[in-house]
Amino acid sequence: RDGVALRPNAAAYDDLLLPLWQELARGMVHWSATHPDKSLPDVVLDSIELHPRASRIINRGMEKAKATCLHLMNIQVPCTYADFFPEQLKDNEHLTRLGLFDMPLTAGDLRCLDGLISSRAVEGDSPNIGRLDELVLAQSIVGCNEEEINTLLGLARRVSNLSLVNNSIPPRAFHRIANFLATNPDGLLGLIIFDDRLAAGLIKMIARSLRTNTNLRHLHLKGRGATKEGREALLRSVFDIQSLDSCHASNHSCNVFEGKMFGGILPENNSSDVTKVNRATKIFTMLVLSSKEGLFDFSKFDRVPCELYPNLIDLAGSCAQDTSGLTDIYAELTGKRRGPRHVMWDSLGNKRQLNCYYE
Repeated sequence: RDGVALRPNAAAYDDLLLPLWQELARGMVHWSATHPDKSLPDVVLDSIELHPRASRIINRGMEKAKATCLHLMNIQVPCTYADFFPEQLKDNEHLTRLGLFDMPLTAGDLRCLDGLISSRAVEGDSPNIGRLDELVLAQSIVGCNEEEINTLLGLARRVSNLSLVNNSIPPRAFHRIANFLATNPDGLLGLIIFDDRLAAGLIKMIARSLRTNTNLRHLHLKGRGATKEGREALLRSVFDIQSLDSCHASNHSCNVFEGKMFGGILPENNSSDVTKVNRATKIFTMLVLSSKEGLFDFSKFDRVPCELYPNLIDLAGSCAQDTSGLTDIYAELTGKRRGPRHVMWDSLGNKRQLNCYYE
């Protein structure tokens, strides 16, 4: 792969390559047998024509080696991808991560992929048994009619992490994706969208959807069309500093990232896996950074009965150790630079509860 440039054309199939495919399959099985405590490294097939005979050889090797990840890049097949995918997905029960790169998929191919991933689910105690942990579609979706958008949303329901990278997806599809996220789908934990069609309006829609989504854990966006307004919408979706009520209503479960094209990578926001920790850290960051005198801004406590103050001390003890990302967000949203108070709050670490008690 490193020494020969095969793109845009794939290396043609030849029966003389079959012994090499067999050797590769045996190598995967051997590696798995000699490393029983490790999973097989990612299997990557790049820029080659893959006939059914070679495909079956690789498939059997992956199945015996219990391979968990397969990336197909610019793979040519003598049939349709709908005829090709069953061999890759149906029999390999250990496969949990699938990446399709530079493989233009038709509506029929997407339907087939959706059906195969759906059929992998088996009955059991957990609704996530049989799900793919990760599905990457990169430069593989060419245009999206309503049927294809519905199929794409169906795929999002059946995988834990979905990556859509540099595809030809129209804006109306992103509207549907934002509305889909707002329904708080169960099981979708991560979403990556890299697309130059991501404009500020679409970013705002996705940011609004986070208000009602508590299942998504990671969101990574990147695109040339986004603006400062889109970035601010994302920041406020995870840390709305207008009031304690708006802060409480923010998303405390999804860690949002953005590409540099949006004006710089977003500071760390929901860094903890525990929602309660993220919420408490944001509340106390607001109380400290908005204060003019003393540690806290007590003007925000006007509706908090004095008998509940001990609960605030307990809450301070659950704050995250690192608050630098949240102080950066607060400074950006208030239009101020980081100052001594920001540095002080970040440096307290595990002494926050003690300082709260003293205050």
